[in-house]
Amino acid sequence: MSGDDRATLTNRARAVLLALLLVPVGLATKQSSVGWVADHLGGAVYVMFFCFVVFAGRPTASRLAVVAGVTLATCLIECLQLSSADWLEAIRATRPGGMLLGASFSWADFPFYALGGAAAWVIDAVVPRPRS
Repeated sequence: MSGDDRATLTNRARAVLLALLLVPVGLATKQSSVGWVADHLGGAVYVMFFCFVVFAGRPTASRLAVVAGVTLATCLIECLQLSSADWLEAIRATRPGGMLLGASFSWADFPFYALGGAAAWVIDAVVPRPRS
């Protein structure tokens, strides 16, 4: 295995580990008795999680492109909550679908999505990526 292959594999493992560490954090936000934590902070963790999922799939991708793309996609998913199309409601009726798509639109979520993107950018910059 070449140095580049080892670095890519290590970067993937690093991103998967960071994503997995965010799962209990995100679930804990939903259990919080603090209103804004339960209602909005999970959105920041959601964006961070998916940034690291994308980093795992594309370990050499531009940090800015990943963070911007995931944040934009999350904002678009938030806008889908304005729709009550039958196919969307069928997806939302499942536990995974409801967790992925959400059920109620809130303008207050958008700053938390931006916060999550910024946090993922910082974490990715601070936690070193191995080089070949």
